[in-house]
Amino acid sequence: MEPQTSAELPAYADVTSPTPSREPVTHSDSLGGEHGGKPFATLNIVSRAASANNQPVGYEGQPIVGSVDLNVEKETAFEAIAVTFAGDLVVGDNLRFTFVEASQQLWSPPLEGRTRSLLDNLLRSPPSAKLQGEFHWPFSLAIPSTVDLPEETGGAVKTYHLPQTFHLPMFQGYIIYRVVLRIKRAGIMAVDHLLFTNVSYFAKSKPPAPSPARQLAYQDNTSLVGPSGDPDGWHTLDSVTVRGTIGNGQPVEAIYTLQLSLAKPLSYTVGSVVPLHLSVRCADPAALELLSTPSAIAVDLLATESMGYDIWPEANMHTTPIDQRIIYLADVKSVPTYRHMSLRLASAVWWDVSSEQKLPTDTRELQGELHVRSTLQPTIHLARFNFSYRVALYPPHIAGFKSEGAKGDKLATVPVDMCAYFADGPRPIVYSPPTYSETHEPELDSLNRFNAMFNLSF
Repeated sequence: MEPQTSAELPAYADVTSPTPSREPVTHSDSLGGEHGGKPFATLNIVSRAASANNQPVGYEGQPIVGSVDLNVEKETAFEAIAVTFAGDLVVGDNLRFTFVEASQQLWSPPLEGRTRSLLDNLLRSPPSAKLQGEFHWPFSLAIPSTVDLPEETGGAVKTYHLPQTFHLPMFQGYIIYRVVLRIKRAGIMAVDHLLFTNVSYFAKSKPPAPSPARQLAYQDNTSLVGPSGDPDGWHTLDSVTVRGTIGNGQPVEAIYTLQLSLAKPLSYTVGSVVPLHLSVRCADPAALELLSTPSAIAVDLLATESMGYDIWPEANMHTTPIDQRIIYLADVKSVPTYRHMSLRLASAVWWDVSSEQKLPTDTRELQGELHVRSTLQPTIHLARFNFSYRVALYPPHIAGFKSEGAKGDKLATVPVDMCAYFADGPRPIVYSPPTYSETHEPELDSLNRFNAMFNLSF
């Protein structure tokens, strides 16, 4: 199959990694001012989103910048005014667990303006001061690139790369980031003012560079060299022997061997492809012809969400101060067994390359690729919450072929990583049009376990 040049590629392949190249825009959210009056507080965030009506965007290594405007018509006592960048794991029915925070204090009571009553002293209340008028505070919130979390309750702390904003249909856990303005009023019965703005955060994850031979193929717009010619550029699995019968009249026993290879490194870019190679061997010429048909080869891309936390709120209320009502992920109880939910996302496209090389008569070779939708998300490893990908090889899809073992059994699986940015060097070439399947269903054994945890139904 001839590769397509970038000019020939259809829209689905023209996918670029998110880059902060647009002109900055200002996103504003306010408290008060509903009836034409001046808002009490306004949170302004400057970002390079497509428009001010879109969600603000943040990028790894760059601060969140903006300002806060406050309009206090009547003299009011306050204890503190601060902005916080917060990352939350949200599960099920809006159960929220904070895993990262970065704050900047905008205002605190000056020494000369502090007021304290006898009751404040008795209750050991924080110092406060009165404000009236209009105020403006700029801010710049540094976003940490990593976060430290325990692997399990009371366990060793590990450092994890801050994950990208994550939310996919069918999966129950998602990652959101917010900038929170908190205006803390003075007094026992006083209610704090909170203003939230969600931010789409992009992490800088990208694969290592592919093999020189693969880079040269991309650069020269030629076919990929297979494992025999580029052994360092492919991860080749052990051969798998499949036994089954072909035909409904007089079944013919077919014994054949499959050997799957994936392009190295096993890390790819969302919106790109996973290059594949398959060797099929069978002593029966007729069976070999049938079993090596491109439409018969079954290789899928799977995504799995794994949860190793006891997410029910009552299990974690001891960690929740009544005045904050924040549950920190570091304090959530872990469970020994992960709950999994898996979904098949795409099926590989194949073409025969046997004629391009001298092969034994009992062997056929095919190249293929898995199309990774641009709407998917990069891999996430955040303590006991993970979103990961695997490539799975199945028995062939042939009418009348019955393999030994249960239907749908995987012959082999390979974990792979998905990244947000392309590797250094030439961009990958898409050698085939996508054939996304809309009929793939969640793997029911995993889904049922997930439903049991969250009491869900689909």
